[in-house]
Amino acid sequence: MAGGFVRDEKTMYNIPLRFAEQNLTHCPFCHAQEPRWLVKEAWKFLGRDYYFLCPECESILKVSQEDVTGLSFTTVSMAGKWKKYKGKDNRTIYVTVDTIGFSARTQENVIYQGADVPLEELMKL
Repeated sequence: MAGGFVRDEKTMYNIPLRFAEQNLTHCPFCHAQEPRWLVKEAWKFLGRDYYFLCPECESILKVSQEDVTGLSFTTVSMAGKWKKYKGKDNRTIYVTVDTIGFSARTQENVIYQGADVPLEELMKL
């Protein structure tokens, strides 16, 4: 798969893939219903980020491992403290719009590229 993105359905419990199937029920940019998201993980300074690629329009969404697993939902964890420090709501999952696929890019949605958007807001697009 190009760029390191895969869809690993062989493992019994794939946390990022399950997250995508339950929370990213459609692509917010091309509006494909139940896209078969491709997943890639990348290490950052103290954690991981999960990247989700829509196979229909090639848009890429990024979510931190802490938001996927729920570790950032409380200020007891370092991830939660950091999230609160940034002024974000701890119980909200934030999605970074890494790339909007060329075929799905419009004047209206280009403002989301590079932005941290609450998951609930993103799914309303």
